Amino acid sequence: SAALRGSLADLALEWDGQLRHNDDLQADLHLRANLGSRGAGRWQGQVGELSVQASMKNQPGPWALRLAEPLSLAVQQSPRLQIEAGAASASLRGPEPGEVQLRWQPVHFAQGAQGGVELTSQGTLGGLPLAWANAIKQDGQGALARLGVATDLLLTGAWDVAATERGLRARVQVQRGSGDIRFATGEATASPAVTVVHSSGQGEGAGAPKTASG
Repeated sequence: SAALRGSLADLALEWDGQLRHNDDLQADLHLRANLGSRGAGRWQGQVGELSVQASMKNQPGPWALRLAEPLSLAVQQSPRLQIEAGAASASLRGPEPGEVQLRWQPVHFAQGAQGGVELTSQGTLGGLPLAWANAIKQDGQGALARLGVATDLLLTGAWDVAATERGLRARVQVQRGSGDIRFATGEATASPAVTVVHSSGQGEGAGAPKTASG
């Protein structure tokens, strides 16, 4: 169900419903938002509540995204399209145990009449389980399980992206937060030996040096 109330200066949107793409993707959406015209092609609003629970056909699920705090929005339509989104955070859950925490700084997007695009975004993520790779299944077996890998490794990361007409600057960091990787070795008919790998290190961007200790 969806409901839109108020005037152009103060619109309130409530949406609780289901989205489908063919029979391959299904998502349940809960949304509470406010939007108001500020004249001359300018709009301001806030997403107060947002949660999405989605699943894909023949794949493990569901995946659940939830906004943890209100998200402010500002849109300007001329002389070029500009969208500003405020700092906020969200959580993501998957079909495997674990919860990822996402936090981002204010986001800027702009597109000129000639199609030139600007985008700036910075943020962090924490608690990403490597075991989520098992959500990719083949013949009923997870990607890591097929390789004899068990893990409780959690990853943390950060991004800093700035795109303009002059070029792209992007910095992405991914590093170990906690946990280990275990490899099962030996014959399948015997009790397999287990190799435990402890690693640490950090990489930034393409070609950046990486360090590891084990």
